[in-house]
Amino acid sequence: MITLVKDVLIPVGAVAFLIWVQVLLSKGSNPKMGYILPGIISTMSIFWILLVLTLVLPSMSAADRANFQYFDLVKLFFITNFPSLMLLGIHTLVVKGRKP
Repeated sequence: MITLVKDVLIPVGAVAFLIWVQVLLSKGSNPKMGYILPGIISTMSIFWILLVLTLVLPSMSAADRANFQYFDLVKLFFITNFPSLMLLGIHTLVVKGRKP
């Protein structure tokens, strides 16, 4: 059962907050601050991929390793980096819109 607060309002609020922070960082006196959030998200997803490659894959059984698809790992990498691409797009729009 979907609850309104837990399943809808909190995720939407979190995304709206990240977008608001990104716009504030991009509008500041130093526009390079707009690269902070995308950099953090990209770094976390790269560390996550390295964690999977170094800890999870070696500990898998042979049957699980036979069913593992490396393409699924690549898809997950792109899915986890989508928010950083979205935030970089917002930064680009804010910086380009601010210049005369």
